[in-house]
Amino acid sequence: MVHILPLTIVTLAAVACTAAPPNIAPDVTFRDGDIAGLDPPSWRWDPIGLPSEAHVDKANGSVTLVGGRTFLRSGHFEVAAETFYKIGVKARGEGKIELECLWWDENGKPARPHRSVALESTAVKDETKVVARDVETPVTARTGQLRVVITEGTLVVSAPIVHVTTPKVHAGTLLLALDAAEPGPDPARAWRDLTRQNVDLEAHGRPRLNAESHAFVFDGKNDYFEGAVKDESRFDFDTEVAAGAGKGDPFTVVICAKLTGQSANAAVTKLANVKTIGWLVGVDLDEFGLSRISAAQQVDNKHNRSIARFPGGVSSPNKSLGITDGRFHLFLVHFSGTGDAHSTVTYVDGGAKPVDNNPWPGGNLHSGSILSDAPLRIAGGVPDMSIPFTGEIAFVEIWRGMRLLDGMSSSQYSRFRWNDGKPVRGLITR
Repeated sequence: MVHILPLTIVTLAAVACTAAPPNIAPDVTFRDGDIAGLDPPSWRWDPIGLPSEAHVDKANGSVTLVGGRTFLRSGHFEVAAETFYKIGVKARGEGKIELECLWWDENGKPARPHRSVALESTAVKDETKVVARDVETPVTARTGQLRVVITEGTLVVSAPIVHVTTPKVHAGTLLLALDAAEPGPDPARAWRDLTRQNVDLEAHGRPRLNAESHAFVFDGKNDYFEGAVKDESRFDFDTEVAAGAGKGDPFTVVICAKLTGQSANAAVTKLANVKTIGWLVGVDLDEFGLSRISAAQQVDNKHNRSIARFPGGVSSPNKSLGITDGRFHLFLVHFSGTGDAHSTVTYVDGGAKPVDNNPWPGGNLHSGSILSDAPLRIAGGVPDMSIPFTGEIAFVEIWRGMRLLDGMSSSQYSRFRWNDGKPVRGLITR
């Protein structure tokens, strides 16, 4: 499937919306908010930071964007759900460009997530440069919009790209599979990795195997499992902040767990202490009885960190995830590799829609690598930072890559593992 989006302020080809071309001259300049000639269903220019300017060259099929922060947004085009598209444009001049996609559901309302940042701010200098990136459509998306964001300078953009790349997306790599239904020969001392890639994780404190639920019980104090130092690098996933655009490492953490007491930022961690770098996933219950999932990547514990929260804090409209019912739930947390908290996605119990993400507003991962020499830890949390996990954990998986088993998307794999409330157990190899 290929969508052709001519950047000439005329009707979009191969899209859902059609209309006659605006009645404007071949060359037109619009300044500081006059967007009369750029209205949908074709391309629309939104000057966010003034002064700014858009110059349309219909003959060459390009738009020159000048000045403050500026959006150039396409009309709607049809998309398939849970599909990867390559999106991009040609750009020349001198400035900085970002690429985003906006997603809409079958009722024309914002899909979840509504906005995907495909390309963080990238510098363009003089020569024509094709800027493009793969982006996955949400499970509820039916139409999309390409949004070009110019953050500074003067850039000429043309030749937009929108085409399917899913057939080229490879299955993910399973790095770790822990299942308390198959804990190994000595569960009081160690938890066996079913992939056999890692040394068995060593027990600390007294995590207890519940033979009835086939899950390990953690006391919320000093019970946890820790991986070997020799295996820690397998679970390093750097971000585009340090590695560069398109070079971040996407990864996914899958946890089947039951909460029985207060917990924070402690279910699966790779941080040595509060001051060091790394990442974590928490199945959390706070002192107010509110439950949520947390997902963090950090360089420090101040403002150089990115924290996604599902569904959010006390100030968010939906304050609690509602997972304190005494039952096991399946949590899938996918980190995109960008380092941006907004791009982290969580699915619960095979739900078709991701949980609302309300990132912590007090920080952003803006520089430095999150690669860490800390060993992987299950349930113990981070000293001086976390409240250790209180409850039971049935199984944990960690995958590297955009997709998972057989190229499944996050939501597809979540549904597969949840299995209508009877989670698939053991090593997944099909």
